Amino acid sequence: CLDHVCWLDGCRRPYISIDIPYCQRHRCQWTVGGEPCPQVADSPSRFCEQHKCPVTDCKRSCLAAGKYCDDHRCYWGDGECPQESSWWEAGLFCPNHTCSSYICVEPKVADGLQCDAHTCVGAEDGVRCNVEVYLAGDRCSQHRCLKPNCDNACDGEELYCVQHVCASDGCDDRRGASG
Repeated sequence: CLDHVCWLDGCRRPYISIDIPYCQRHRCQWTVGGEPCPQVADSPSRFCEQHKCPVTDCKRSCLAAGKYCDDHRCYWGDGECPQESSWWEAGLFCPNHTCSSYICVEPKVADGLQCDAHTCVGAEDGVRCNVEVYLAGDRCSQHRCLKPNCDNACDGEELYCVQHVCASDGCDDRRGASG
């Protein structure tokens, strides 16, 4: 009878129950602990606005603990980040948790701007800094010896590491070939 049909305009299929006033085709397919969602599905998705992934053209449901589906959620830490994963095809992290180094899709280190590979290990004290490591090595230009192909740490305000700094007091130049 007309009293027991799907509440979606134009649909004449029987509804599921008084608690779920939509037919099987038009009800949200989200279920938690065996309990179905009573809301209408957002076409063409099979889920309501609350339970569908908000990424354009995505038809999947969001995860129970987040706003996005498994394909679009940020995988940072415990997965509780409410942001969408990176626009980059291989990105698993949102822009807030993706390394800021060009085309790198690795996660940032805690309280840093880059991933582990692009984060400077710092000076002799080992305290990391947020200056990016560009070339192969562990230190940024501020903490690396200026001698080409040397990745040793500079000592204090020196421009060169202990092996390459001039031994004369007050001289900031590189040690010469003779020592």
